[in-house]
Parts: sequence; C-alpha cells; structure tokens
Amino acid sequence: MTILKILLFVYMAVMIVFSFTTPPPMSGSGIDDVAYITVSVFNGGPSIMPVDGSKDLNGNGILDITDLVAFKFSTGPSWAPASRIFYYHVPFAFVSFIAFAHAMVQSILYLKRKDPIADSKAAMAAGLGLMFCFAATVSGSIFAKVAWSTYWNWDPRQTSILILLVIYGAYFALRQSIAQPERRASFSAVYSILAFVTVPFFGFIVPRVYQSLHP
Repeated sequence: MTILKILLFVYMAVMIVFSFTTPPPMSGSGIDDVAYITVSVFNGGPSIMPVDGSKDLNGNGILDITDLVAFKFSTGPSWAPASRIFYYHVPFAFVSFIAFAHAMVQSILYLKRKDPIADSKAAMAAGLGLMFCFAATVSGSIFAKVAWSTYWNWDPRQTSILILLVIYGAYFALRQSIAQPERRASFSAVYSILAFVTVPFFGFIVPRVYQSLHP
C-alpha cells in the first residue's frame, strides 16, 4: 500500500500546484455577455455596443443610423464552469504516468534480481496507473460532453489515452494467461518495459503533433 499512499500524495500535490498556477476558468455565457455589432453608414465602420445600448466603443452613445445589422456573440465559453474539472483531470493523468514509470522500474529490477516482490510491486503500480488513467478518461469525457456536446469524439487526446488503457489492460490479460509464476513475472516485466515506451508517445507527443480540440 506504500505506492498507493505515495501516488495519492503526488496527486494531491499536483492538484494543489495546478490550482494555484492555472488561471481560474473564464466565466460568463449569459445575456450579460451578449453584444451587438452595429454597422453604420455614418461612421464608416462597425461599432460595438452593449446590450443596454448606453455606449459604443467610441463613446458616442446611441447613434442615429439608417442601416443597422446586428449580430450576437458570446464573450465567454459556455463550458467555463465545467472546465474546473481540469483541477482533477490533469493530476489524474499525471499520476497515472508516474505509476506506469514505477511499474517499469520495478520490472527492470525483477529482470535483474528475479525478486518476486519487485514483480508484485510492478503489477500493483500498473494497476494503480490503469485506475488513474481511467479516472482521467472519465473526467475528460465529462468535460467533452459540456464543451462539445458529446462524451467521445475521437479527439487525438481521447484516442491516445484510450490506447494507453488498452495497452495496460493487455498487461493484466497477459498476467492472467500465464500460470507459471516465474514465467509470468518475466514476460510481464518485459511487456511492462515495452509498454512504458508508448506512454510519452501517446501521452505527450501525439496530442501535440495532431490538431486537437483539447485545451
């Protein structure tokens, strides 16, 4: 349970740091944020007035114009309150990567020492990493529902984290398929090392190479 306590401590630390270093979510999506673009033949260009019509950007007050075209737009994203979930979502993902890294380290130690305790620690770390990775996926899907009106749209970040879930889910499928303890530990250790190679690729590289809706 030591690794669990460490990961929970890291999770809390990352969440606190992230909450202090990240600006609060942008607010406002109601009628107070609606403005009108007015096109006038007198001032030669567009002016923007608030809904109450008190002042335009030039400070001229309400203009007496003959041609008026009005467009509504929102100055703040409607998903602003939902973006607070990032204070939990980001630490979930960060801690899952740490857990996968710890599983790799313990797997290397097992291959060097043939210590069954190292194999057990690797399996526990991989399981915790899978749990935190799943939590990151769920929390991200909740945000996606609010921001994009769908829980899943195969965004590069969503797809990459799903692949990581499949990769580490296969790790436990491999462990279940081998009955002999030493053989199971050896195969699992090699798989864990190779699996971690994909973590920086799918966790950091792919989402930045391909255009993503993810903030």
